[in-house]
Amino acid sequence: MKNVAIVIAIGVLVALLEMPNLLKKKMFKEGVVFLTLLFLATLVASLKALNAPLPNPFDWIEAVYKPVIERIWAILS
Repeated sequence: MKNVAIVIAIGVLVALLEMPNLLKKKMFKEGVVFLTLLFLATLVASLKALNAPLPNPFDWIEAVYKPVIERIWAILS
């Protein structure tokens, strides 16, 4: 739990350091994107700190492209 608190504290610190500059420059869309990506990164880092099982993105990529590749190999064979 201590590690999760540290990760969240760092995420909040980064947001507090970066958001005033974005708001001062009226970069609202960029601020939304920044906060969304920061939230996702903080979430993944917190889950990693809790040793939660995280899915491997390569498995998703393989599930999408494997039928396509098999079809291409069947055509080329």
